[in-house]
Amino acid sequence: MSKKIIVRTLCLNVLFTVLLSVFMASCTKPEQEPSTPENPDGDGLVSISFSVKDTSVFVNESFPLDIIYNPAEVNSDTVNGVWSVSDETVLSVSEAGVVTGLKATGDDKAVVRYTVSETIFAECSVRVRELPLPGEIALSQELLYMEIGDTEDVNVVTSSSDDYTHSDLWWASSDESVATVSSTGEITAVGNGAVCIMASIGELSAYCFVNVFDPDYPTEYDDAWLNSPYPYLEYPTERDRILAAENIIGEGPLMYRKLVEEDGGILTFRLRDYFGQGISSPMFEEVFYDLNPDAGAPIAWGNARGITSNELIISEDGPSIMEEMMLEAGYTFGKEVDLGDGLYGGWFFSELQNRSCLIYVVPSIYEADRLMGVMEWRVLSDDPMNDGE
Repeated sequence: MSKKIIVRTLCLNVLFTVLLSVFMASCTKPEQEPSTPENPDGDGLVSISFSVKDTSVFVNESFPLDIIYNPAEVNSDTVNGVWSVSDETVLSVSEAGVVTGLKATGDDKAVVRYTVSETIFAECSVRVRELPLPGEIALSQELLYMEIGDTEDVNVVTSSSDDYTHSDLWWASSDESVATVSSTGEITAVGNGAVCIMASIGELSAYCFVNVFDPDYPTEYDDAWLNSPYPYLEYPTERDRILAAENIIGEGPLMYRKLVEEDGGILTFRLRDYFGQGISSPMFEEVFYDLNPDAGAPIAWGNARGITSNELIISEDGPSIMEEMMLEAGYTFGKEVDLGDGLYGGWFFSELQNRSCLIYVVPSIYEADRLMGVMEWRVLSDDPMNDGE
């Protein structure tokens, strides 16, 4: 082979090798880093999610929603998001992501959302359920002393909650002229006296007794007025002293009666209603005081619920219940008084106190087929029944 052919062959081989290397290089692409969505905060955040996406919570119960960041090295220190709920009447969420049930949703759900940007957010559906009915309930306060204008919050307490609530839970005041109560248990003192606040659900009830003090209300009275049988009055007496005596805190924290009428110098007091709770009821459902009685007229009288038959006034088998009570109060049985229509009464007197008392029964004005006792006090020296017989 000639020298020219050998040289040409070598040049072709070199050229082929160079072209092959260039071709292979053009077919191989270098590896590239994955692209990251741009985040407004520039923290490299790709996405977020919640630890739970669908859950339930009881009314007044709370739980935290934990955020899972992608990538994991991103956290709340570098991400600025906004919490929100779809219905703020049934759910609330704090800046720390603590969710609280406010009102039952039934089968519906509300959505809690944490938003970082239009494309980066997390959502959780939450159903708010009623707490189950408890076995028993109580109130966080059972006795309160308040002044007019004061407010006080009272909670329903169960074995599992210090602030139980339920859509069927309702509150009531036995006398809204003394204190009112809201649907959440806030008591507002509005007038002098005593009142019972009740919380009730199903067949369960709990009570708080409230005494409301009015600094301008009279407080001075005569201790002797409260001796049995009540009332025992000086004569003549004063309106403010009667008010003070009728509003004294008696057995336990409760006041017995309230002034319901004032007409022609006669004060009418009626037994307070405490939803059937509290102290045992005093003797008189109603008490009347005449500030300016005529001679021989009763200076005070009352409808007594405990006297239900004539046998309680006069008994042939020894001293009756009323005789024993009047004897303890310093009275002596004087005589039996015929009141007509088959009714009679017992007349009692005390020369030391210059008082007399006529006790009898009449048909009740409140309940059919029930007798009601009446006790009338007079000044003995003016009493026409004091005839020496």
